[in-house]
Amino acid sequence: MKNTGITYTSAERSPVILPEMAELLPPLSAEQSAALEEDLLRNGCYSPIIVNEDMVIVDGHNRQALCEKHGLPYTMAVFSFEDLLEAKQWALDTQKNRRNLLHDEEILLSWLCALRRS
Repeated sequence: MKNTGITYTSAERSPVILPEMAELLPPLSAEQSAALEEDLLRNGCYSPIIVNEDMVIVDGHNRQALCEKHGLPYTMAVFSFEDLLEAKQWALDTQKNRRNLLHDEEILLSWLCALRRS
């Protein structure tokens, strides 16, 4: 994985949503989604949506959807991955460290990470 240093705004390019990437992680709880929406409305989207070189969203599906819902601009940072499997692994590792996961979700993500590495 490598950050290419290339960025686009939502006005310049449209990202691609692949179901297998969007459904990789458990959905946000209603409380988490509401908190994210409130933060985006108050502060804007200050963290870039991570896309691969084909503009497929790797990280930031929830932020991107909420920004689109409210007409909020966002930035996309292009990262280079060897393949979609590496992108999935990076997304799993990143989210595992970021989210307040329930114990069962942590176990599931750990298992998915280990499975994808083998």
